[in-house]
Amino acid sequence: MQYILIEEEIVQRLEQKLDLLIDARKASSEVPVRTKPYTIPEICEMFGVCQRTVHNWENEGILPPMHIGRRVYFRTQDVERLANGQKRKFNTK
Repeated sequence: MQYILIEEEIVQRLEQKLDLLIDARKASSEVPVRTKPYTIPEICEMFGVCQRTVHNWENEGILPPMHIGRRVYFRTQDVERLANGQKRKFNTK
């Protein structure tokens, strides 16, 4: 068996770099990417508004709805756009 001597300073630098990599990995995995559409109750909770406000946003073209059967959903990118303060209006008719 062969032993290799490594200076203490090198070991400390390697530990610091590993800690940074681990922290970066944890940070990136803490923000999950949402792929499923939002429901009205989820939007109400997210923005702290009532259902009437969400319906007003629909009618004003601020948040375009996506109908699946009788249910109403909202695309993730549209909700994120609204959360980022971009209130671009869409054609509602």
